[in-house]
Amino acid sequence: MTTITPISTSVLHGSDAGAVWAARFFSVVQAVPSFGWLLLSALFFGCGEFLSKRWALAPTFWGAAAVVAVDAIGVMLWLPALFNRNQLSIVGVMWTLLGTVTTVSIGLLIFKESLTWVQWIGIVCAFVALALLQR
Repeated sequence: MTTITPISTSVLHGSDAGAVWAARFFSVVQAVPSFGWLLLSALFFGCGEFLSKRWALAPTFWGAAAVVAVDAIGVMLWLPALFNRNQLSIVGVMWTLLGTVTTVSIGLLIFKESLTWVQWIGIVCAFVALALLQR
């Protein structure tokens, strides 16, 4: 017969190492503005897009693994932004816009892709939307 050990009250009140680590982690998360986390996440997303394009040009297992790893980091960096702002409707749209601008920038600057004038207007609208959503 197994016995169940009750949780000590010190764990419930946060005096263990895990609770101390969590408190430090969330103080760092809250010290960085949500837009900072979104920018960092978009940077990793952009790196993932770059690696995806390179993988599409020359597919390898390790190339695909790198894409998954970098994209996973980008997603994890999105979570603190959501935690800080706590508005999925705003944070999600802002992340989508930043990801779009990042992807287009990589296509234009690194892979020498081009946009039509209508697509340029869309990029300008994305920046306007980001500015409006920050308020």
